[in-house]
Amino acid sequence: MPDTWQEVKPLNFPGMSAYCDCDGKFSTSCDTTKEKDANCKKFEAEKSRNMSLWKGKKLAFRRFKKKEIQYAKLNEKNVAFCEGGFKLCTNVHCVKDYVNCPINSFWLNERKASFVEETALVEKFELGEHELILERGKQNNRIINGFRMELNGMPCYNPASSHKLVSKNGSSVGSKFGGSGCTKPWLDNVEDYRSVDHKSLVEFLKQNGLREYIKGIPSSEMSHLLEETVHLTSRFKLFMALTRECQGFDIESINTFRIAIKTIFRIEMVVLGLSVLIFLYFWLRSSTSFGKRLMYLGVLNGGLNLASYLLVKVTHELANGFMNSVNDNIIPNKCLGESKLAKALFELTNKVHTTFVNQENITRGVFVACTVLVVVGFISGFFNQNKLSGENAIPKNIVKESQKPIGKEKK
Repeated sequence: MPDTWQEVKPLNFPGMSAYCDCDGKFSTSCDTTKEKDANCKKFEAEKSRNMSLWKGKKLAFRRFKKKEIQYAKLNEKNVAFCEGGFKLCTNVHCVKDYVNCPINSFWLNERKASFVEETALVEKFELGEHELILERGKQNNRIINGFRMELNGMPCYNPASSHKLVSKNGSSVGSKFGGSGCTKPWLDNVEDYRSVDHKSLVEFLKQNGLREYIKGIPSSEMSHLLEETVHLTSRFKLFMALTRECQGFDIESINTFRIAIKTIFRIEMVVLGLSVLIFLYFWLRSSTSFGKRLMYLGVLNGGLNLASYLLVKVTHELANGFMNSVNDNIIPNKCLGESKLAKALFELTNKVHTTFVNQENITRGVFVACTVLVVVGFISGFFNQNKLSGENAIPKNIVKESQKPIGKEKK
């Protein structure tokens, strides 16, 4: 295969466990040489491997060489243009005159219901009874960066396990792992995913050498396997628009923002856990008086909540610059076009802002409640101390009697 061509990234199949079918009863192992297992049929374990056949074909795509593609430039009238020897293909891309424009749009012509004419910018590929229509030169700021095969959770058949179908993340069945289509990155990079074609996991495994293994799986488990779908997905590489507002945005700040927010929320969870432990100790285990317990509880939890409030407040102020940049520049100027990433970024920043405001209000309210606890605990301790002082005082007549000299009384 030429160096500019690349195979579609295959599905990483984790393997499946061995099992035995003994007249409809299933077990993880059997010995067919023994009388008790004479009627058993053993299915050997399937090793982990990459699966790359899609409807009986291996798919490949061509990448541009670095010297063949570059950013367009803006003239004085903010109109995109290319240097000599390059042609303009999208809003932001220039490619060499001798290569095709990059693919930046596609759709599936199901059962070939629509007539599509092939041109220099439109290509057709057979996918079974359907046609995959690829389009070039669309006026947007994204191009297809690659293809891969994906699954929303890979189940591994194991009759001895409690769930029998175990996904790569350890839960029972992995069919509900994050939306329809394919698994998507969450602001890890400036890429947008989309499903090109799909098929059931069962059919996909059959076409990749597991026909006999699948045939032996009991119907009670087959229903779970049928819930899984394999997707042929595309990765659209997004490029910022050429305007000054878009080009001035630091793409790496997206990932920095995500990591910072996750860290702050984890710290908040630690603070919340410490507050609960302090409450349980002073309420259930401490042997000090009721008033002192209230005071200690108020002081310690109040200090933690004050620290939490200041942490959230400072983080909110620092994050405001990024959130304002997204809401005032990225979204209005359509720097990322109509991509899912742009919508996710907008929703995330606004949810984070709302969460910060709610956190500030909650911690402020809890701090006030802790202050009230300190005051109530002090008053309760004060009255309790006065009560004890009164109970321990010695009556005056007893003092006077004790001060009399020891001896016989005069008659």
